[in-house]
Amino acid sequence: MFSFCVGPGRRSGVIITHDRDFGTLAIDQHEPCYGVLYLRLRDQRAPNAIAVINRFLDAKVSIQSGTLIVLQESQARVRRIRA
Repeated sequence: MFSFCVGPGRRSGVIITHDRDFGTLAIDQHEPCYGVLYLRLRDQRAPNAIAVINRFLDAKVSIQSGTLIVLQESQARVRRIRA
């Protein structure tokens, strides 16, 4: 798991999760972070999750800091968490 909070003694990174609360907390509480990758998958087994993430990375989508990405098997949605 990657750290995602920015602050004294913390690193900037991306968190990959199946838990929708990470995205909700980042948006509602305006927590500083590079991004949250929320996997909303019907099949949550590791091989499927890896395949979905790899397809998204292969698309070479430009992502800015402070982004919530919702990945499903058939689509990806990108939303800014903070301005």
